[in-house]
Amino acid sequence: MWAICFVDLEENSETPFIKYEVGNGRDIFVCLDNWYSMLSLEKRVGTRIVYDAVSNLQAKLSDFIREGRWYFPPPISHELQMVQANLPVISSGTVDRVVWTLHNSGKYTSSTAKEAFREHRDQVAWRNLVWFKGYIPKYALILWMVCKGKLLTRDKLKRWGCINDDICVLCGSVSESLDHLFFQCGFAKSLWTVVKWRNGITRSNSNWEEEAVNAIKEAKGGSFEARIRSLAIAATVYLIWQERNSRIFKDARHNWEYVLDRVNESIKDASWNWRAERNYRNWTLCKHWGLYDQIILVYYRLGSERFCCFLGYCSL
Repeated sequence: MWAICFVDLEENSETPFIKYEVGNGRDIFVCLDNWYSMLSLEKRVGTRIVYDAVSNLQAKLSDFIREGRWYFPPPISHELQMVQANLPVISSGTVDRVVWTLHNSGKYTSSTAKEAFREHRDQVAWRNLVWFKGYIPKYALILWMVCKGKLLTRDKLKRWGCINDDICVLCGSVSESLDHLFFQCGFAKSLWTVVKWRNGITRSNSNWEEEAVNAIKEAKGGSFEARIRSLAIAATVYLIWQERNSRIFKDARHNWEYVLDRVNESIKDASWNWRAERNYRNWTLCKHWGLYDQIILVYYRLGSERFCCFLGYCSL
């Protein structure tokens, strides 16, 4: 599949990814390879003109090199005259070389190939909220789908005619929409109340747009506090969605305290080797999430570092 994509992208690109440096000419096709400029002769002057001049589209450059010099027939068009007037220098003692144009060294790298395939767009505001340092892939995937509005909640499935009942399975009272499932449902509200308190947040939001605006501000930077808060949001969203699916597909029900315990376990497991600057805000987060015995707080003074491991109760 990648080969097909690469060939298609190469053929439709104004700047080919590979070009040829002429050596002895034995591995380069006169008409089909871009040895003269960034385009092949076929694309530069047209198939008909090239065929009339060369008579064989499969001819190699070596067929027109004699004793280290070019030996082309007289040009039959102005375009071919210009080509013959600016032919590259022949290095008959070397082999032909393929050059990867996307890298300064001329060598192929997977990173430059990926950038060529990747569609470039402006970064979204919630990027650091989802893809922060230390994120959990499956949590990030569900949070990404929430940010994009792509989760298949029951209200969507009912509109599409897939189901008849769109009542939220967590509270059993109203239609399950994205905002209701994650923020308005009593189950989710109880969970978020504790999660936000442990994150040192007192605000309350009733929909995803409001929550996202505030969470994005709090997730800026790579500080310990920002990462813990982002991880808590991602874990809570993922585990609410998992509990919802568990009730639908497995007929297994758990209360919100059980989900909260799993959020706490996820944060402990993901942050076991994290480091944090020693200050009151970080100490409070460690205390609220029960991370005394695993987070190492770093105390900076005059360029030196002292490491203090929290074992049980610690004061600043």
